[in-house]
Amino acid sequence: MIIYIINQYASNTAVGDGSKYYYIAKELVKMGHEVYLVSASFTHYVHTPINQKGNVYIKLVNGINHVYIRTLNYNNKTSFKRVLNWFLFTYRVSNLYKFISRVPNIIIASSPPPFVFLGAYYLAKKFKVKLFFEIRDFWPLTLIKFGNYSVWNPLIILMQLVENFALKKSDAILSSLPFANEYKNIRNQYKEKYYHLPNGFDKNELLSKPKIPRNICSAIPKGKFIVGYVGSCGSINALNILLQSAELLKNDKSISFVIIGRGKGLNELKSEAEKKKLINIIFINHIKKEYIQSVLKLFDVCYIGWQNKSLYNFGVSPQKLPEYLFSGKPIIHSYSGKGCVVKEAEAGISVPAEDFIKVKQAVLKLKGMSVAQRVRLGKNGRNYSIKNYDYKKIAIDFEKFMKSKI
Repeated sequence: MIIYIINQYASNTAVGDGSKYYYIAKELVKMGHEVYLVSASFTHYVHTPINQKGNVYIKLVNGINHVYIRTLNYNNKTSFKRVLNWFLFTYRVSNLYKFISRVPNIIIASSPPPFVFLGAYYLAKKFKVKLFFEIRDFWPLTLIKFGNYSVWNPLIILMQLVENFALKKSDAILSSLPFANEYKNIRNQYKEKYYHLPNGFDKNELLSKPKIPRNICSAIPKGKFIVGYVGSCGSINALNILLQSAELLKNDKSISFVIIGRGKGLNELKSEAEKKKLINIIFINHIKKEYIQSVLKLFDVCYIGWQNKSLYNFGVSPQKLPEYLFSGKPIIHSYSGKGCVVKEAEAGISVPAEDFIKVKQAVLKLKGMSVAQRVRLGKNGRNYSIKNYDYKKIAIDFEKFMKSKI
């Protein structure tokens, strides 16, 4: 098959951390398919912006035809240029037939932003091929719930109209969210088109585990029970709850908390810890993806937290969860949405979202376990991750689904 995957924020390991579709595309190429991964030349996720002269630039990366569409550079994710890029990218996607001679069998349009579907729809009509719509995050619903946007905001109304159109006109609806099929707009009319396409990992990449830089290794306390977190430091990650738990345990000199990340959220947490004079919590700046598994091995317990929002009734699929599970470390999952993977995998302790007292109790419970008990929880998580989140298996299953649609 020839497959176009259109995801404005997709990246590969040469310019960023690599995205879900980069890894799925890599596996599909190994299986003999021809894949065009279409993304923007610049996004706030990319470490190295693509310097290109034309509007479309194609580069072969690990067998994948990575198609970069020229977009505007911007300084931060709240820039108006980011919004302009949504429409610029969509317009230039609709003209891809001028630059790629190979006619696809399937086109996949991944949202957010939902506008990309319009460009992909034009292409699919021109080529007379199947079109899949992926929902990585519900826009505009997420913006309403988390960004406090009014449902009457013109941009929100436009997004909803585009989403409704995409759900109706697509031949399949994909989502990494395990219960996205419960979303009313899918459940009521399009449930039969739904396919769960989870986030996962490249097993070989995780097994490589290069040596950790000395400055990172030395920053993590030795001889302590370490509760650690690696990832984004936004408000949705509920790291304030971990900080409050650390405050409750500040007199226990045998426990330390480690948060590794970057951005405004990390700086705010640092300031709060300084105000409260918490010396049992260590902050480390963002580390490269290839070091994550090696760093997780230095933790005794991993933490993942969420806000208590109804949006999580569709489940969650963070990139860090499969990687945490693979590390073989027990997990404290502070979550009140539907479908707790940590509980299902018997890989740690699940507590209600935004309940720092329960998080503290979970820390003490895990610390009080024998090493063998914690190892068993970690093994459960690792086995579950290999069974459910290996991109090789995900790609094999997805290939079967795609073939059933053409």
